[in-house]
Amino acid sequence: MSAETIIETTQQQECHINHVPDILGAVQELWSRAAPGLSERELEWFARCGSDAQLAIENMSNAMECIGCCIAADKTSGVFQHADNVASLLHFLAESLRGIHAQVFLREYAHNQLRFGKGAG
Repeated sequence: MSAETIIETTQQQECHINHVPDILGAVQELWSRAAPGLSERELEWFARCGSDAQLAIENMSNAMECIGCCIAADKTSGVFQHADNVASLLHFLAESLRGIHAQVFLREYAHNQLRFGKGAG
């Protein structure tokens, strides 16, 4: 186990956060703390939060397809022939999907609490 892993594990234990430190993990952690105190109107607002997630996924799919076509057709610049360029693009896409997932998470959990009561989630 590396020193970084030990430090990160210790920090997580000290602050009692068990989620991965990315946008989805942050949203999940904040939700677990805030949800019990939310009013019905606030839950309704959160239940609408991910309403555009399907459109965002469709847009991302179209963008990824266009990027794939550009890479396949690229015979001169070779922009995505370098590992750093590909890695940066893939990390960006992964984080974008986590953001969409966070929206869906909020929507689903808020909807469940409205439908089944405060203990649901």
